[in-house]
Amino acid sequence: MVDQWTIQISIKLAGLLVGTLLLGFGVAIWRLPRYEDTDDEYARYFGHVGFILLLVANGGVVWTPFWALALEAGGYALAALFGTRWFLRVTRADDPSPL
Repeated sequence: MVDQWTIQISIKLAGLLVGTLLLGFGVAIWRLPRYEDTDDEYARYFGHVGFILLLVANGGVVWTPFWALALEAGGYALAALFGTRWFLRVTRADDPSPL
């Protein structure tokens, strides 16, 4: 059976990976010429979501390990929700309306 420490490390590593990818995608939107028609506001949102994920993944243990794990998972879920929302808003060319 998998112990709690292994699950916590796996969640931290997943957060670091996804946070780095989102932060990089935000910088790519901001810097690449093919995204010139995209507002810089979207790049900031991607960067913020990625940065939040990196901060949460690097955060220390709060209260008990169970609550720390629950807070990390909740932070990742919120960041994934908002990140997906902004990703769809940026990449949906046929429907520029907000979600």
